[in-house]
Amino acid sequence: MGERSYFSEIHGWQALPGLRGYENTFVGKLPVDAFESSGVFVRGYYEPANSEVQLLRFNNFLVARLRTRPVVLEWPRTRLPARRRYAFILVNQGEVAFAGDRLKGNPSATGVGMALPGHESLTIDVVGATEMIVFTFDQEEISPLRANRVPNVMDVSSSPLFTATYHFLNRLLSQSPDADHTTANSIRELLRSFARALVVESTRENIENPDDLFERGK
Repeated sequence: MGERSYFSEIHGWQALPGLRGYENTFVGKLPVDAFESSGVFVRGYYEPANSEVQLLRFNNFLVARLRTRPVVLEWPRTRLPARRRYAFILVNQGEVAFAGDRLKGNPSATGVGMALPGHESLTIDVVGATEMIVFTFDQEEISPLRANRVPNVMDVSSSPLFTATYHFLNRLLSQSPDADHTTANSIRELLRSFARALVVESTRENIENPDDLFERGK
Protein backbone atom coordinates (compact mmCIF):
# COMPACT_ATOMS: atom_id res chain seq x y z
CA MET A 1 0.00 0.00 0.00
CA GLY A 2 1.45 3.39 -1.02
CA GLU A 3 1.96 6.08 1.62
CA ARG A 4 -0.54 8.43 -0.03
CA SER A 5 -3.31 5.88 0.47
CA TYR A 6 -3.20 6.65 4.20
CA PHE A 7 -4.06 10.32 3.63
CA SER A 8 -7.57 11.73 4.05
CA GLU A 9 -8.73 15.25 3.17
CA ILE A 10 -10.66 15.32 6.45
CA HIS A 11 -8.48 13.34 8.85
CA GLY A 12 -5.07 13.98 7.35
CA TRP A 13 -2.50 11.27 8.11
CA GLN A 14 -4.24 9.84 11.19
CA ALA A 15 -4.39 6.37 9.59
CA LEU A 16 -0.63 6.26 8.93
CA PRO A 17 0.99 3.41 10.91
CA GLY A 18 4.47 3.80 12.36
CA LEU A 19 6.56 6.54 10.77
CA ARG A 20 7.87 7.46 7.35
CA GLY A 21 11.13 9.18 6.41
CA TYR A 22 11.96 11.37 3.42
CA GLU A 23 15.00 13.37 2.34
CA ASN A 24 16.11 15.22 -0.75
CA THR A 25 18.64 17.76 -1.97
CA PHE A 26 17.97 20.41 -4.61
CA VAL A 27 20.83 22.15 -6.41
CA GLY A 28 20.36 24.77 -9.12
CA LYS A 29 16.58 24.65 -9.45
CA LEU A 30 13.93 24.43 -6.75
CA PRO A 31 10.52 23.14 -7.94
CA VAL A 32 7.34 24.66 -6.55
CA ASP A 33 6.45 21.30 -5.02
CA ALA A 34 9.93 20.50 -3.67
CA PHE A 35 8.61 20.34 -0.10
CA GLU A 36 5.04 19.29 -0.86
CA SER A 37 5.37 16.28 1.42
CA SER A 38 5.40 18.72 4.35
CA GLY A 39 2.48 20.77 3.01
CA VAL A 40 4.75 23.73 2.15
CA PHE A 41 5.25 25.20 -1.34
CA VAL A 42 8.06 27.25 -2.89
CA ARG A 43 7.00 30.76 -3.94
CA GLY A 44 10.43 32.13 -4.81
CA TYR A 45 14.14 31.47 -4.30
CA TYR A 46 17.60 32.89 -4.82
CA GLU A 47 19.34 31.23 -7.76
CA PRO A 48 21.14 28.94 -7.89
CA ALA A 49 19.15 27.02 -5.30
CA ASN A 50 20.84 24.86 -2.70
CA SER A 51 18.37 23.23 -0.32
CA GLU A 52 18.42 20.05 1.73
CA VAL A 53 15.36 18.67 3.51
CA GLN A 54 14.93 15.74 5.90
CA LEU A 55 11.50 14.79 7.15
CA LEU A 56 9.83 12.33 9.50
CA ARG A 57 6.09 11.87 9.41
CA PHE A 58 3.94 10.22 12.05
CA ASN A 59 0.15 10.13 11.99
CA ASN A 60 -0.37 13.49 13.73
CA PHE A 61 3.22 14.77 13.93
CA LEU A 62 5.67 16.06 11.36
CA VAL A 63 9.32 16.95 11.98
CA ALA A 64 11.44 18.47 9.20
CA ARG A 65 14.92 19.97 9.02
CA LEU A 66 15.71 22.43 6.25
CA ARG A 67 19.13 23.73 5.29
CA THR A 68 18.81 26.26 2.50
CA ARG A 69 19.88 29.41 0.73
CA PRO A 70 17.28 32.24 0.58
CA VAL A 71 13.81 31.00 -0.31
CA VAL A 72 10.19 32.07 0.19
CA LEU A 73 7.84 29.31 1.33
CA GLU A 74 4.10 29.24 1.87
CA TRP A 75 2.03 26.95 4.05
CA PRO A 76 -1.43 27.56 2.49
CA ARG A 77 -3.49 25.58 5.03
CA THR A 78 -6.30 25.07 2.54
CA ARG A 79 -7.00 21.55 3.79
CA LEU A 80 -8.89 20.89 7.01
CA PRO A 81 -6.06 18.82 8.60
CA ALA A 82 -3.62 21.73 8.12
CA ARG A 83 -6.01 24.14 9.83
CA ARG A 84 -5.95 22.02 12.98
CA ARG A 85 -2.18 22.12 13.34
CA TYR A 86 0.23 24.03 15.56
CA ALA A 87 3.63 24.80 14.04
CA PHE A 88 6.93 25.61 15.73
CA ILE A 89 9.86 26.82 13.63
CA LEU A 90 13.16 26.59 15.49
CA VAL A 91 15.95 28.56 13.82
CA ASN A 92 19.43 27.25 14.53
CA GLN A 93 21.34 29.36 12.02
CA GLY A 94 20.44 32.29 9.79
CA GLU A 95 17.34 34.46 9.78
CA VAL A 96 13.72 33.82 8.87
CA ALA A 97 10.80 36.25 8.53
CA PHE A 98 7.32 34.94 9.33
CA ALA A 99 4.00 36.48 8.38
CA GLY A 100 0.48 35.13 8.75
CA ASP A 101 -2.84 35.52 10.51
CA ARG A 102 -1.48 34.35 13.84
CA LEU A 103 2.24 35.10 13.63
CA LYS A 104 4.64 37.85 12.64
CA GLY A 105 8.31 38.28 13.39
CA ASN A 106 11.93 37.91 12.33
CA PRO A 107 13.78 35.39 14.48
CA SER A 108 17.48 34.96 13.91
CA ALA A 109 19.58 32.08 15.20
CA THR A 110 18.21 30.62 18.47
CA GLY A 111 14.81 32.15 17.74
CA VAL A 112 11.48 30.34 17.58
CA GLY A 113 8.32 31.16 15.66
CA MET A 114 4.95 29.66 16.55
CA ALA A 115 1.69 29.45 14.59
CA LEU A 116 -1.65 28.47 16.08
CA PRO A 117 -4.29 26.41 14.30
CA GLY A 118 -6.10 28.58 11.76
CA HIS A 119 -7.19 28.91 8.16
CA GLU A 120 -5.00 31.68 6.73
CA SER A 121 -1.69 30.93 5.04
CA LEU A 122 1.70 31.32 6.70
CA THR A 123 4.64 32.78 4.74
CA ILE A 124 8.18 31.75 5.66
CA ASP A 125 10.81 34.02 4.13
CA VAL A 126 14.31 32.59 4.58
CA VAL A 127 16.53 35.66 4.40
CA GLY A 128 20.00 34.10 4.28
CA ALA A 129 21.74 30.75 4.53
CA THR A 130 19.64 29.08 7.19
CA GLU A 131 19.19 25.87 9.12
CA MET A 132 15.88 25.33 10.91
CA ILE A 133 13.60 22.61 12.22
CA VAL A 134 9.84 22.67 11.69
CA PHE A 135 7.67 20.77 14.17
CA THR A 136 3.92 20.58 13.49
CA PHE A 137 1.18 18.59 15.19
CA ASP A 138 -2.58 18.23 15.30
CA GLN A 139 -4.33 20.15 18.09
CA GLU A 140 -5.91 16.91 19.32
CA GLU A 141 -2.50 15.70 20.46
CA ILE A 142 -2.48 18.24 23.29
CA SER A 143 -6.24 18.41 23.91
CA PRO A 144 -7.88 19.76 26.01
CA LEU A 145 -5.01 22.26 26.32
CA ARG A 146 -5.14 25.03 23.74
CA ALA A 147 -3.55 28.43 23.22
CA ASN A 148 -5.80 31.40 22.54
CA ARG A 149 -3.21 33.97 21.44
CA VAL A 150 0.13 33.53 19.74
CA PRO A 151 3.10 35.24 21.42
CA ASN A 152 5.76 37.30 19.72
CA VAL A 153 8.67 35.45 18.16
CA MET A 154 10.93 34.39 20.98
CA ASP A 155 14.67 34.48 21.58
CA VAL A 156 15.18 31.18 23.33
CA SER A 157 18.96 31.09 23.67
CA SER A 158 18.61 30.77 27.45
CA SER A 159 15.62 28.41 27.52
CA PRO A 160 16.52 24.81 28.41
CA LEU A 161 13.18 23.58 27.04
CA PHE A 162 13.66 24.95 23.53
CA THR A 163 17.31 23.91 23.48
CA ALA A 164 16.40 20.37 24.55
CA THR A 165 13.59 20.23 21.98
CA TYR A 166 15.86 21.31 19.16
CA HIS A 167 18.55 18.79 20.06
CA PHE A 168 16.05 15.95 20.42
CA LEU A 169 14.35 16.68 17.08
CA ASN A 170 17.68 17.19 15.35
CA ARG A 171 18.96 13.87 16.65
CA LEU A 172 15.73 12.12 15.71
CA LEU A 173 16.07 13.34 12.12
CA SER A 174 19.66 12.10 12.01
CA GLN A 175 18.63 8.53 12.79
CA SER A 176 17.35 5.92 10.37
CA PRO A 177 13.58 6.25 9.85
CA ASP A 178 13.24 2.48 10.22
CA ALA A 179 11.44 1.69 13.46
CA ASP A 180 9.16 -1.09 14.60
CA HIS A 181 5.64 -0.41 15.84
CA THR A 182 6.61 -0.30 19.51
CA THR A 183 9.50 2.11 18.95
CA ALA A 184 7.38 4.37 16.74
CA ASN A 185 4.72 4.56 19.46
CA SER A 186 7.35 5.41 22.08
CA ILE A 187 8.74 8.21 19.90
CA ARG A 188 5.21 9.47 19.36
CA GLU A 189 4.69 9.69 23.13
CA LEU A 190 7.89 11.73 23.45
CA LEU A 191 6.77 14.07 20.66
CA ARG A 192 3.42 14.54 22.38
CA SER A 193 5.20 15.55 25.59
CA PHE A 194 7.41 18.02 23.75
CA ALA A 195 4.41 19.45 21.89
CA ARG A 196 2.47 20.05 25.09
CA ALA A 197 5.47 21.58 26.86
CA LEU A 198 6.21 23.89 23.92
CA VAL A 199 2.68 25.28 23.88
CA VAL A 200 2.66 25.85 27.64
CA GLU A 201 6.11 27.45 27.65
CA SER A 202 5.40 29.65 24.64
CA THR A 203 2.01 31.02 25.66
CA ARG A 204 1.96 30.86 29.48
CA GLU A 205 -0.95 33.17 30.47
CA ASN A 206 -2.58 32.73 27.07
CA ILE A 207 -3.57 29.08 27.38
CA GLU A 208 -6.74 27.35 28.38
CA ASN A 209 -6.51 24.20 30.47
CA PRO A 210 -9.24 21.88 31.73
CA ASP A 211 -9.64 23.82 34.99
CA ASP A 212 -10.16 27.09 33.10
CA LEU A 213 -12.79 25.54 30.87
CA PHE A 214 -14.57 23.99 33.87
CA GLU A 215 -14.67 27.28 35.78
CA ARG A 216 -15.99 29.13 32.75
CA GLY A 217 -18.77 26.59 32.32
CA LYS A 218 -20.13 26.99 35.86
